[in-house]
Amino acid sequence: MKHYFSVVLVCAFLFAGCSSSKTYSDIINDFRQADGSEYVSIPTALLKAGTAMLPKGDISDIARSINSVRILNLSNCSDRVKKRFIHALSNANDTGYEPFVSTNGKYEQTRVLTRSDDDYVREILIASAEYGSCDIVQVMGKIKMEDVQKVIDANIDKIRR
Repeated sequence: MKHYFSVVLVCAFLFAGCSSSKTYSDIINDFRQADGSEYVSIPTALLKAGTAMLPKGDISDIARSINSVRILNLSNCSDRVKKRFIHALSNANDTGYEPFVSTNGKYEQTRVLTRSDDDYVREILIASAEYGSCDIVQVMGKIKMEDVQKVIDANIDKIRR
């Protein structure tokens, strides 16, 4: 009987651990309803209208390739919500993402992740959580890698500073 109880207990812990690993979209959806949260979703039509007036260039090519942007800010939420958010970020499912920048501290986490296929970046995710500020930005689109590389090359001196 003890053996049976131990197996059930281990399975329960494994199931709890697996179910707590959420995608970043799940995290945004879970926390956007929290008291004090600020959530903005910019749809394709609005982005296309905004980028129509941009002059031709590398940045405008990238801007025109973006399909949607979702922004979640939890700065005005309670400390309890912020701690839950930090915990959710630390347990987030990174499968399919490539890390671009990542820092992990006891009370601070920053991640810049990309999801890409072939010659396109499909998603850029920026998640930052610290005691006073918790933010996540999700950019979806079909951005050419060569356009991203041009912007990085043109701004490499600013990036290195």
